[in-house]
Amino acid sequence: MSSNKLRAHLDFLWSHDREFVERWTQLSPLMRIEYRRIFLRLEQWSLINCDCHPTWQEFFGSADVGAGCSCQASDINFVRRPEPNRLITVATDSERVNHVLGLWRGRLQRFLDAHRQLRARMYGGIKKPSAVRDKIRHYCMGLGDLDLWDLVRFRIVVHDLNELQRIAASFQSAFGSEIIRCRDYYHRPRNDNCPYRAVHFELENAPFEYAEVQLLTLTRDALGLLDHALVHKRSLRFLDAAHERWWSTYSHLANLVEKRHVLKCRERSRSQHCRRRLWCFCHLDRGDLHRDRTNQSGNCPQHAGNETRRRCPSRT
Repeated sequence: MSSNKLRAHLDFLWSHDREFVERWTQLSPLMRIEYRRIFLRLEQWSLINCDCHPTWQEFFGSADVGAGCSCQASDINFVRRPEPNRLITVATDSERVNHVLGLWRGRLQRFLDAHRQLRARMYGGIKKPSAVRDKIRHYCMGLGDLDLWDLVRFRIVVHDLNELQRIAASFQSAFGSEIIRCRDYYHRPRNDNCPYRAVHFELENAPFEYAEVQLLTLTRDALGLLDHALVHKRSLRFLDAAHERWWSTYSHLANLVEKRHVLKCRERSRSQHCRRRLWCFCHLDRGDLHRDRTNQSGNCPQHAGNETRRRCPSRT
């Protein structure tokens, strides 16, 4: 790897990963700018000496990077399972699959329209036919489960962990009994070394009308472009052990930076609340305090409701 490891990684993907090139070129110019900002910010953090910087010591010392930063969704293990042969028949029926895609796209879009304040972005589609055939072949050979729950899949991307927490709670409330499986990878990662973080829902509208919905932050969605072929699909290999170690650190770093952002936002919110309370206390004169006490004790009923107080500007 060159001294600029991020650039070397991107050059490697651009030369060898056709799917990365295709997805990158489909992004809007504004999204490309936003993703570049995320990549460069993480690259700057990765240049910090982890052994001596107190922020790194604080966060690497934390056992649970996701603590307090996600929806803490309750895990659900497939409450209903379809008959495998019937599922294979449905999965190979392109007309039926396209119908399910349109059905779920409409329902999810209506959900997002009702939560515009969260600035969520949705995209998705149908699993590639070649991937479906591979899944079926491996199942028939006894090499794996018939994992076709994500035949129709969507991603809902929000800005940060605060918004993820709100939209995950709303999602669970909106779809309720239609959720047949849930995985919160913030509190229960796939394994100790896996940096991937998201909340996954498997939905069933009617028998064999399944969809997978992944809720994740913009940072994690951006990193998904950079490791899909190397980590998830395993269609590419890392250049060497140093390349793999760098990516593992880079991906874990994204979780730490996101947690740091959440904690800073909460600290800022607490500070603003304290300032509001201090302002209100300082602008209450003795007459206000006297009237408050007499109203509460009932000794001065003729003044009740007549006082006019100055209000904190943040509440007007």
